Amino acid sequence: MSTLYLVRHGQAHYTADEPPLSDLGAEQARRLGRHAAARGWQLDALYHGPRKRQIDTTTHMMRAMREAGMHVPEPVQVDDFDEYHAQAILRACTPRLAGKGSEFEHLFTDRLPDDPAAQRRRFNRFFERSIELWLGGELGGEAVEPFLDFAARVARGMHHVIRREGRGKRVMVVTSAGCIAASMRLAVGLDDATTLKQASIIWNTSVTEYRYRDERELTLVGFNGVPHLDDPAHIT
Repeated sequence: MSTLYLVRHGQAHYTADEPPLSDLGAEQARRLGRHAAARGWQLDALYHGPRKRQIDTTTHMMRAMREAGMHVPEPVQVDDFDEYHAQAILRACTPRLAGKGSEFEHLFTDRLPDDPAAQRRRFNRFFERSIELWLGGELGGEAVEPFLDFAARVARGMHHVIRREGRGKRVMVVTSAGCIAASMRLAVGLDDATTLKQASIIWNTSVTEYRYRDERELTLVGFNGVPHLDDPAHIT
């Protein structure tokens, strides 16, 4: 049997399509690295997706493991572990959901409330409706990857890593919440809506653990673990 860890990247500044890690996100990654070293997680292979937040999380974690005296293989980038493109989905949905006379017209025309929590609730309603349209296959255009294509891409990345590494290995992939949820869809047969719901509760630098013999036998044994984040203020 092999062990496959999927790790969500650290907290990032969501101000652009390629947000960098926050200071807390970098510390979350370092804590994971120290935890992995303390637990003796000797990795046979390390992978990450193409996003800056995924790469930087890998770098901080790997550096902490090496400083603790562990050998860590050089990471390999696999583009199939890129996150779904939420910004593209929102851009595609905005004319439909927030135009004149539409469902969320007042989201952009009304003065935003001063309460940050109220602002988040207003945005979250818009985001949730946008994701519903995406899941339903109602968004057209080349800029938006359909949900089923996204799920198939993540499955392809999982199968690639499993075939490449084979049995008796300990492997880690640093990716994003949507990809981790899509991996659960592959392993335990989640429906589409539940898959995206799971993505919304995955903590930064949490570890989801699988066992496998080959790509046909993938078993979920741990989900969303953050034992390395012993301070509640570090859990985001």
